[in-house]
Amino acid sequence: MRRRRFLRGVGVTAVAAAAGCGAADESQTRTVNPALAGTPTQSSTPTATATAWAAPASAVVPAVLLGGHVVVSRGPPEAPRVVGLDPADGSVDWRREYDAPVRADTDGRLLGLSSEIAADEPFGTLVDPETGRRLWRTDAVLGVEATTATRAVVELWRTDGRGPDRNAVLEADGLGDWGPVWRVRGDPRLFDGDRLYLTRMDGRVATVEARTTDGTVVWRRGWETTAGVAWLGHHDGHCVVAVGDTVRALSLSDGETRARASNRFGLDAAVVAGEERLYLGAGVPGGDGGGLLVLDTAGGRFDWQPLEAAARPVAVRDGPVVQFVDERGRWVASYDRSLSRRWRRGGTAVAEDDLGLYLAAGRRLAAVDDGGEVRWRVTPEVGSGSAPLDGLREREATRVRLGPALVVAGSRGMVSYDPRDGTERVRAEGLGPVRRVLPRQWLDRPTPPSGDRVVLVTGGAVHAVPV
Repeated sequence: MRRRRFLRGVGVTAVAAAAGCGAADESQTRTVNPALAGTPTQSSTPTATATAWAAPASAVVPAVLLGGHVVVSRGPPEAPRVVGLDPADGSVDWRREYDAPVRADTDGRLLGLSSEIAADEPFGTLVDPETGRRLWRTDAVLGVEATTATRAVVELWRTDGRGPDRNAVLEADGLGDWGPVWRVRGDPRLFDGDRLYLTRMDGRVATVEARTTDGTVVWRRGWETTAGVAWLGHHDGHCVVAVGDTVRALSLSDGETRARASNRFGLDAAVVAGEERLYLGAGVPGGDGGGLLVLDTAGGRFDWQPLEAAARPVAVRDGPVVQFVDERGRWVASYDRSLSRRWRRGGTAVAEDDLGLYLAAGRRLAAVDDGGEVRWRVTPEVGSGSAPLDGLREREATRVRLGPALVVAGSRGMVSYDPRDGTERVRAEGLGPVRRVLPRQWLDRPTPPSGDRVVLVTGGAVHAVPV
């Protein structure tokens, strides 16, 4: 018999009341599930000892996991507060107020907050998510593109809303204060701590360039075109860009073209990397066929493999695993390195781990091994409609996250399963429709002894639920 544990409500009534009042006392808005209260132990069964909590959050500004905190926004849009919650029990570790509505972009250890572009005096600021302290501020809207331990790349937007104006590399001193090192117009695509790779349009010239962290140009390549330049991906010392009717593989070290192919395939951003290979999906859903454009980085060449429909590579299991969608439905196929098909199954690939793939179709979720055989199959019943699991990647009506447990969340709650055998671990109901499952469920600070938990975002609240 499968063991179930139900978490009903998790203090939802108290949370909803508190969320409607921005001035409520912080100590009264956090709700800990009494069924899970008590002294944590080192039990090997996470759901037996974990503590669940719920706390109010803005229904508009997304919550994020960063710097060992669950960072949420609270209060009315005209006077928002940004709050850092302790993931162990939902208590407030820090709280800051800002003078304009904010939105959050994250990467690494920084939290970027920006006023709306339409605001009278737009601004952007970088915040230390561990303390909530403001590190740096500018009079333009920003997005945090990439960070390392000592540097960050931010994108600053024009105040007139016409698009990216310039990018700045910021550097921290010993006190943790940040200031601009240099700025350049363009779209940052890759930052490895030593070099920043950008694309940009200068009139009718599409440019790809690499700069060191002091702003020095290492290499620059340009092509005359009116179509712009698309950065499709990078792998094994190469980047792949589409310029007009040509796809090029450039060496990241010197910018030289190592391979080129005709851009007649309808390439999109579906890119996955395997050993010495980069797989790019091609084809328009509902169109006439599709395929894979494969970059062999060792041989320095592109190979085109036509397939039966528009193809989106989603994983590499020796060879690529490809998602297909057309008028016939959705299916997944696995190929070997020579691109011979190994197996095919209906559904949408939603997760993978060392055990294999997880496919969703209709109301069911199946675990499939690398040979295409079903290891186990369940019916989560957390979404609404006749087929709540269809099209997960496109609509995200129901969400699946994989970590120590396979978590499925939707409009009717959440359920978690043991990835090894499909045993149901925890079922949470009465939370309201789950809008997001935070992408880093297991936080970047030591896990509390109470075990693993997932953070769910619903309308006006965040919930930490054991898995």
